[in-house]
Amino acid sequence: MIMQDLKETNLFPIKTLPEIFRTISESLFLSFGYPLSYTAMAIIAAVATAVGTTVKLQFKQGFEIFGNIYCYFISDPGTCKSHPISWAFRPIDKRHQSMLRGYRKAYEAYLLKTSGNKNKNVVKEPVFEAFIVKDFTPESLLMQLCRSPKGVVAIIDELIGMFKNANRYNSSAFSEFLNEVFSNITIYKTRIGSEPLHCLIPYLTVIGTTQPSMLSEIYSNDKSKNGGMARFIPIFPKDLSIPIWSDKEHDVEIERVYSEMIDKLLDIEVKLNEEGDPTPRTIEFTAEAKEKIIDWQRHYAEKIESEDRGQTYQDAKTKLPIYLLKFSLLNQMMRMIAGESNADAVDITSVNNAIAQIEYIDGEILKVHD
Repeated sequence: MIMQDLKETNLFPIKTLPEIFRTISESLFLSFGYPLSYTAMAIIAAVATAVGTTVKLQFKQGFEIFGNIYCYFISDPGTCKSHPISWAFRPIDKRHQSMLRGYRKAYEAYLLKTSGNKNKNVVKEPVFEAFIVKDFTPESLLMQLCRSPKGVVAIIDELIGMFKNANRYNSSAFSEFLNEVFSNITIYKTRIGSEPLHCLIPYLTVIGTTQPSMLSEIYSNDKSKNGGMARFIPIFPKDLSIPIWSDKEHDVEIERVYSEMIDKLLDIEVKLNEEGDPTPRTIEFTAEAKEKIIDWQRHYAEKIESEDRGQTYQDAKTKLPIYLLKFSLLNQMMRMIAGESNADAVDITSVNNAIAQIEYIDGEILKVHD
């Protein structure tokens, strides 16, 4: 196992990833200096995006979760925060661009058919089902979620910019909106002069970056009072240095294999009902895996109750049991596309991997609030 030359010991548990994803993370580190923790989490976020609303995990009747996650990378400038995100999302960006080209052709055909106001009542205007949003307003994000039944990823170069942009509208309302979408709560939005918006299962993954000096501003004022940032997983490897260039080439075959695996998930179409709403496939835990989840959550709840480090710290910790369910689902899907398992149920291996990852994230939360 390759380890970075860092004082930091709390690195993402790379061994919990399928072998191909470990190889990718190590190759990107050796060739480009991408931090292992960033690459690993970027891959998980890309898998979460590609899975979308095609599958949900049922813990028990009435308790179901999807795989969307919110995460952000923290380090100083020049330490390769954004590069692993760009690399991991490259197959999704290619699919996004392909869909955009298809939409433009469809829209040109629509304009021809409806020129001079003819056929406007009988020809349906095409809509663009985006995978990726970057520069957006709260209103445009809401609209895109309603147009994209499989889901959307918001890629944010500087996380504070998203909140500052929301301040021009209503930052508290935007944070509450993010909270609801995180839990896939149905969207109903009525706007004067426009058709009402409805999204049965909004699915949003968020991945972004920030600098340590920005943390106090991100967590200040109303941004943290409604628990908005509690849902954002921080990845905060300390003592990162600017990577030193080398002539070691990255294995392009690895990139091809990775693209094929993400494409497998992107190719899974969302099944829609008569109303146009997604109808996800439901999977459950194996009996052994479910027992492990219940045991871990009980002990973790006791741990939270025994700690006293402030409200925002406690809020972030209380979200980790839900993230354990999400990561269990995502680990199963990663093992499926890597050829190490199937996606019929979430098994004990995926749960054990997810537990190790969540306990790593628990340590990252402590760094942010220490």
